[in-house]
Amino acid sequence: ADYDVVLAAVRLDGRAFQYAAPALKKDRTFVLIAVEEDWRALEFADTTLRMDKGFVLAAIQKDWRALEFADNKLKADREVVITAVSLDERALEFADPSLRMIVSAADLRGEHPTNIKEDDEMKDVVLPDGPETSTSTSHHSSLRRRLQAHRDAEREP
Repeated sequence: ADYDVVLAAVRLDGRAFQYAAPALKKDRTFVLIAVEEDWRALEFADTTLRMDKGFVLAAIQKDWRALEFADNKLKADREVVITAVSLDERALEFADPSLRMIVSAADLRGEHPTNIKEDDEMKDVVLPDGPETSTSTSHHSSLRRRLQAHRDAEREP
C-alpha cells in the first residue's frame, strides 16, 4: 500500500519521494521506478544508491537528468558523465568541471563523447575559425575562455 501511495505522489512531483519510508528509499527497484516517473526522486534516495555507480548508470538510462543527484565522485566519473552526455548534451551542466572541459573540447573537435580517450588533453584543442552563427559564436566564445583559463593554469609554476 505504501508503495502505491508513494509512487502516485512521485508521479505528481518527484520531490514527494522525500517523505517515503527509509526502506523504500533503499529499494533499488522502487527508486528506479520513481526516477523513471520523475528524475528528481533520486535526490531523496538513500545515499548508498546515489554513490553506487551501477545504480546511477541505470538511473541515467531512465533520465539523463538523474546525474544532478548522483554523488560528486560519480559526477567526476568519465563513464557516468559520458553516458549522460550521450543521451543529452545538457548533462554537462551537472558534470564535474574537470570533465566539462574534456567533453566540450572533444565536441569542438567533432568527436562523439564516447570516443574520448583517457589521455585526452586540452592543449590539443583548436577551435574553428570562420563564419559562425550567433549561437555557435556564443558557445565557442565561452569554450575559448574556459580553454584559455585551462592553458594558463597549466603554465603557472
